[in-house]
Amino acid sequence: MTWLTSVSRQIYGLFVEDGALSVSICVWLLFVWFVLPHVAANASVRPIVLFMGLAILLADSVRRATTQNRVEHGRLSRDDAEF
Repeated sequence: MTWLTSVSRQIYGLFVEDGALSVSICVWLLFVWFVLPHVAANASVRPIVLFMGLAILLADSVRRATTQNRVEHGRLSRDDAEF
């Protein structure tokens, strides 16, 4: 059974590098799907809100990866990485 867990983690790792980004995107899509139609009356605003949210999530993921990369390579101390 442990080999099955190991194989599934390897396959997941091939396609998903940042699990937090994947979960954040799923939560954002659910929010836009269920909540936004009740909040934003204008249907032309919804795609803009969807795009802006996904862009913010991607930018945050890149920021976290860059900071983590700097810490791993010794260019930034762990105390400086805290925001």
